[in-house]
Amino acid sequence: MRTVDLTDVRSLLAWADGGVRPQDDLFRFVNGGFLERGVIPDDRDAAGVWYEVNDRVQHDLEDIVASTGTGHKRGTPEQLVGDFYASFMDLPRLAALGDTLLRELIAEAVDFDDLTGLSARFGLLLCHQLDSIVRFSVVADPNDPAAYLPRFSPGGIGLPSRDYYTDPAKLPLRNAYLAHITKMFSLVGTDDAPVQAERAYALEVELAALHASTSDARRVETSAKRRRLWRVKRWMPNLDWDALLEVLGLDGTGDPYLLLPNENYLKALSALLTPERLADWRAWMRWRVVEGLADYASAPIAGAHWAFNDRWYAGIDTPEPRARRALGYIEHFLGEAMGQLYVRRRYPKQAAGRMEQLVTAIADEYASTISGAHWLTPETRKRALHKLSWMGARIGAPSRWGDYTTLRIEPDDLLGNALRATHHLTETAIDRLFGVTNGEQWQIPPHVVNSYYDLSKNQIVFPAAFLQPPFFDLEADDAVNYGAIGSIIAHEMSHAFDDRGSHFDGEGHLAEWWLPEDRERYSETVSRFAAQLQASGLNGKLVVDEAIADLGGLMVAYRAWRRTITTEEPPPIDGLSAKQRFFIAYAGIWRSLIRPEDRAARFATDPHPPAEVRCNQIVRNFDPFFVAFNVVPSDPMWLPPRERITLW
Repeated sequence: MRTVDLTDVRSLLAWADGGVRPQDDLFRFVNGGFLERGVIPDDRDAAGVWYEVNDRVQHDLEDIVASTGTGHKRGTPEQLVGDFYASFMDLPRLAALGDTLLRELIAEAVDFDDLTGLSARFGLLLCHQLDSIVRFSVVADPNDPAAYLPRFSPGGIGLPSRDYYTDPAKLPLRNAYLAHITKMFSLVGTDDAPVQAERAYALEVELAALHASTSDARRVETSAKRRRLWRVKRWMPNLDWDALLEVLGLDGTGDPYLLLPNENYLKALSALLTPERLADWRAWMRWRVVEGLADYASAPIAGAHWAFNDRWYAGIDTPEPRARRALGYIEHFLGEAMGQLYVRRRYPKQAAGRMEQLVTAIADEYASTISGAHWLTPETRKRALHKLSWMGARIGAPSRWGDYTTLRIEPDDLLGNALRATHHLTETAIDRLFGVTNGEQWQIPPHVVNSYYDLSKNQIVFPAAFLQPPFFDLEADDAVNYGAIGSIIAHEMSHAFDDRGSHFDGEGHLAEWWLPEDRERYSETVSRFAAQLQASGLNGKLVVDEAIADLGGLMVAYRAWRRTITTEEPPPIDGLSAKQRFFIAYAGIWRSLIRPEDRAARFATDPHPPAEVRCNQIVRNFDPFFVAFNVVPSDPMWLPPRERITLW
C-alpha cells in the first residue's frame, strides 16, 4: 500500500505548516510540518520524499530477495541474487572464514620491489574496482559515440575532495581519519600500524593537492581530453603503463586513446613515483585494499569501517540493517539481475505509456521554447532543434538485459563473490572497447530511484522505481504530474542545452555547436544566477549548473502542462487552483531533512543546491508562481522582475 494518495490533493499538504503562507516560504508552507516533526532514522544521514520512495523500493526488494532463496539454476537472476544475499547474511560462516583471504590480498598488493611492480599493483586495484591512483571506467568516445574509450580520472584519496585535506575547519575530521587508518591497520595485523598509517595518509595529502576543485572537475573542458597512450607515457616516465594495463586486461591494444578528465593530475603524479618512496606506496596500497574490502571482512573490521564512515563522519547512530546493506551490494554488483526481478513483480507497464506522453509533450514545448530563445543565434537555434529531434528516452527497464552467465556467485563465499563480481564488471566494461556490448548499459538499474541525461547518447533515462508517487502517479491530475515528474523530465532534457551540453551534438559527438556570442550571453545569465545563489549562502559556481536545470525544467514543464488545457481551466480542488497544485507538487518533491554533518559535506562537494533552494529560489524566478499565489512586493517570496533569471 502506498503511503501517500495523490488523487486527494490534501495529501500534497500532508506535511504543511499552517502558520506559513506560500507567499512567505513555499518550501515551508508545503513541507514545514516535516521540518518540525519529521525524524531522521538512526541509520540514515537524511530523510524525506526521495528516501521514502527508496524505502518503498527497498522493502519490495527485501521481499523479493527473501523469497528467492538458493538452489536456482546457475547464472539466472534468481541464483545470482539469492546466493549473494545468502553469503552476505551468513554471519557464522563469515566468522569461521576470518580474514585469511583479506590478508592474502593485502600481502599480494604490497609485494613489489620496483616501480614496475608498483604499477602492476595499481592495475590490480583497478581490476577489482578499488580506488587506485586513477579511477578507471569505459565511456563513449566523445568524438564517436558508437565507439568507447578507457577513461582514467584522478583518484587515490579517501576523503571526498581536495579541500578536505587543507581546510582548517576540517582538522578534526582529518585527525579522526588518521586514527581510523591506524585502527584498521592494527586490525589486519600491520606491524608498526601508527607509522604505516602516517605514511599512507601523508601520501594521500600529496595526491589530493594534485586534484582539481569540485566545480572545475565538472567542466567538460577539463574532463573530455583524448590523448594517445604514447603521449601519456611521456608525461609519466615513472609509471609503467604497460604493466598496469596488462594486469587490468588492456594489454595488446597498441597505442589507444585515453580519455583524461584532468591531465595535469597525471603530469604532476609522476614526481611522486620514485624508488625512494616505495615504502610510502606500500602503506598507501595497504590502505586502499583494507578500506575498499572492509565491509566483506570480519565483524571487528566491518564495524570499525562503519564507526568512522557512518557514525563519526555522517553522524549516523545506528548501523543500517544488514539485510538492507546486502541489497546495496547486490545493486552494485548484480544491478540488472536484481532489476529483472523487480520489474517482473513491481513495475506497472501502463506507466511507460503515460511517461511517453509526458516526455513528448515536454519535448514539444522545448521545441517552441528553443525557437523563441533570442539569446541563441538563429543558426544555433537550428542546431538545438536538431539535437532535440535526436534526443531519446529510455523508460522503465532496458530492452536488452546484461549477461551474467560467466559470473560465479556462491552462497558461502562473500569476499570471493565481491572479488569475482568486481572483476566481471571490469571485464564487461573492457569488452565494450572491443565492440562487445552486454545489454543496453544503463548507468543505473531499473530499481534505483533516480534519473539522468546521458551526454554521449543524447538520451534521458527514467528507471521503473522512479515512476511512483509522489514523483509520478497514474491516478493524479495533470497539474500534479507535470509539477512533479514533469519538472524532472524537463530538468534532465535541459542538460542537453546547458554549458556542458553545448559541447555535444545530437548524435553525442564532442562538438562545439554554440557560437561565441551564444556562450557569452549564456555565461552572462548564468553568472547573474550564480551571484543570486551565492547571496543565499551557497557556492554559486558549484551549484549553478544544476540550479539552472531546475529553473529551466520548472518553466518548460509548466508551459507544457498549460498547452494540455485546450478548453476551460481545470476546477479547483479543496480550494486550490490547478496552478497552485502544480507548484505545490513541485515543492513537495523536495521535502527533506539532513543531518548537520552531512549538510556540511554536501555543501562542499555536491553540485546540487539544498532542497529548500531548489524549491524557493527557483520559483522566485518564475512569473506564474507570483500569479498563482498572488505574491506582492511586500511578501518575503517576492523577487523584483528585473532580478528574475530567464533562460528558457
